[in-house]
Amino acid sequence: RDARAIACRDVATTLQSDRARGLIIDLVEWLTAGDWLFDTQNEQARAICVRDAAAMTLKKLRRKVKKCGRNFEELDDESRHDLRKTAKKLRYAVAFFATLYSSKQDRRRLKRFTSSLEQLQENLGDLNDLSAIPEILQRVGIVAGAHQSNPKLKSHLLKHAQKHFAKLIRAKRFWCN
Repeated sequence: RDARAIACRDVATTLQSDRARGLIIDLVEWLTAGDWLFDTQNEQARAICVRDAAAMTLKKLRRKVKKCGRNFEELDDESRHDLRKTAKKLRYAVAFFATLYSSKQDRRRLKRFTSSLEQLQENLGDLNDLSAIPEILQRVGIVAGAHQSNPKLKSHLLKHAQKHFAKLIRAKRFWCN
């Protein structure tokens, strides 16, 4: 708790600094009047429709999630954690681009897709926590042997994570019309 409180205080101090304020001003200036707007090498990228760019990004990230989760039942703890991180990137991208999809059908598909993604992430997070407990207990001075792995709980979490992974992969893509 102490470390968390110190870290939160440090973040707040940093975000209120002149340096952070300068970064935001520089970013706005770059976005509105930066050299990239006039560079002929970027002409093609600037011409891409934002929905097309969103669709390409979401498709690529979904494909990565699907690839990371291949043979789900055989994944080790580290591979499941990699899947979780990749799913998190997809979730951030979905949230970022969500406002581009406003039709009733898009919103319905977005909701189902996001729900499956959230449930998968939650299950993968629980599995990651379960696998990290022995190391954390040892780090804080509690005997490592004091914590016994709970195979029943792990099996339950794996079953639910696998179900939500399959549900996510089957979910209709809201970015495809």
